Amino acid sequence: MKYLLPLILLCLISCGHKKTDLERRAEEVRKEKADKQKRIENNKQRHKTDSLAAIAWGDAIFSMTKDETLKTKAFCGGDVYDNIIEMNYERLFAFREAFDLPLLYSIKAYFVKGQLENIFIDSRKVGARDFTKLERECIILKNQFYRIYGQPKSTNDVSFSGFNSDGNQHVASFSVEGRLFKDITIELQKDEYDYSYHISISGRTTRELLEEWILKSQDDKNPDDVVIYSF
Repeated sequence: MKYLLPLILLCLISCGHKKTDLERRAEEVRKEKADKQKRIENNKQRHKTDSLAAIAWGDAIFSMTKDETLKTKAFCGGDVYDNIIEMNYERLFAFREAFDLPLLYSIKAYFVKGQLENIFIDSRKVGARDFTKLERECIILKNQFYRIYGQPKSTNDVSFSGFNSDGNQHVASFSVEGRLFKDITIELQKDEYDYSYHISISGRTTRELLEEWILKSQDDKNPDDVVIYSF
């Protein structure tokens, strides 16, 4: 009997060690899975950020050449003027109707040294009595950008008397920052007694990401409609 007790204690200690080892290994496995999931989520977020930054408008990507831009759904059939491609009327009209923007006048792709670097969105000019309509469209556009890009970097309440000495009034700005960058600025402009809004979207991307996007666009079997991701 005197030998039995030490054996029982030894057995209990051994089992306790085994249990501790199993628990430690289980914790290591849980940690490895959590770290792997975190890496996956970080990669997804980085890819999303890069994609948002790379998109100029619709399926047009920053750093595209004019020829590449004219092959996109967004600017196919657009009018070409020196360093500008203006979206064709049918596409512009579809976008204007989809988002209820009757004052929208033009969407233009602007090229610097042969590469797409800016998108300019402009309303037609209106008089003072239509200022509230202009204000309404600015709010619609700001909300659409907010839906995609989150909180604006800066924002102001629009007012009829809020123009600076240069005739500009800042409405909102958004930015995407990561390996790439993208800046979006919404402004109201005043010229004598005429009022309009102007949106500038600027950025650059790498040729590697650009070529990856071009291949993806060529394989896209969706209908010829880029309204849903134009922003």
